[in-house]
Amino acid sequence: MSRYILLTALLVALSHILTAQITYRVAAESGLSIRNEPGLESERIGVLPQGTQVTLLRTTDMLDSIRDEGRVQVGLWVEVSVASDDVEVKRGYVFDALLERVSPAKGLASFSAFEHRKLARMQQELESQYPPLYLHLVMHYTPIDAKAGRKNYGDSAHERICAFSQAFEGEVEYSMERCQETGLNQVLVLPNSIPLDQVRKLVRQLYEDSGNEESGFQNEWTTPMNYGPKEGGAGCYYEILRSRHRTAISMYCGC
Repeated sequence: MSRYILLTALLVALSHILTAQITYRVAAESGLSIRNEPGLESERIGVLPQGTQVTLLRTTDMLDSIRDEGRVQVGLWVEVSVASDDVEVKRGYVFDALLERVSPAKGLASFSAFEHRKLARMQQELESQYPPLYLHLVMHYTPIDAKAGRKNYGDSAHERICAFSQAFEGEVEYSMERCQETGLNQVLVLPNSIPLDQVRKLVRQLYEDSGNEESGFQNEWTTPMNYGPKEGGAGCYYEILRSRHRTAISMYCGC
C-alpha cells in the first residue's frame, strides 16, 4: 500500500467540502499569457496584467514547468474566465503556478480538488521528498519558522528528509516521520474552530476516498475519536485530538 495514500485521500476528502469556484489573481510582475489551448506551444491570445483576477473553471492534466525570474515554476494548465473590463480576452488557459489566491481560506477550507490533482501529480512526477499535504501548506501558508527536528535517511545532508516539523501562519502546524520502513506518520494541527462532527465526517470521507475499502481493509470507529481497521494490523489509522484551542488529525498508514 502506498505510503502517500493517506495524504492524497485527505486532499480528495476536503475537496468534497468545497463547491464554490475559486478566485485567483495574476502574481507575475510581467503579466501572464493566456492561450487558446493548454500548453506553451498553443496560440497566445492575450496577456493578463499583474493583479488581474480570474475564476478557475477547469484544471487539465497537463503538467509543465517554466523559468520565471530565475526560478523554475512547476504547475498545471487551467481554464479560467476573466471578469476585468480592462482585458479583452474573457476566457482561456493559463499556467497556474503564476497565480495566487485572492483570499486564501484558512484551516480545512483551503483545500480543493484542484490542489489535490496538482500536488499529487507534482509529487509523483518530480519525485518530491515532501508529501502532497506539505506541498499544499507551503503554497498557501507562510512558514513562521524553519523546519525543526529534521532527520535524513543516513548521515549525509544530501540524503532524503525522513522527519521534520514546521509551524505556519494561522496557527497551522505540520509534522512528518517516515524514517522507518513500516509506514508514514503525519500530524496536521489546526485552530479549534472546526466542529467535531465535521472533523469526524472528514475522517470518514478520508477513508472512503483512500481506496482502502476496495483493497479489503474495513475501518470502524473504535472510539469517538479513533478510526481504524476492524481487525487491527496493516492499514490506515486516524485519531482526532482536541484541546481548548487546537484540533489535530494524526494519520498513520502502514504495517
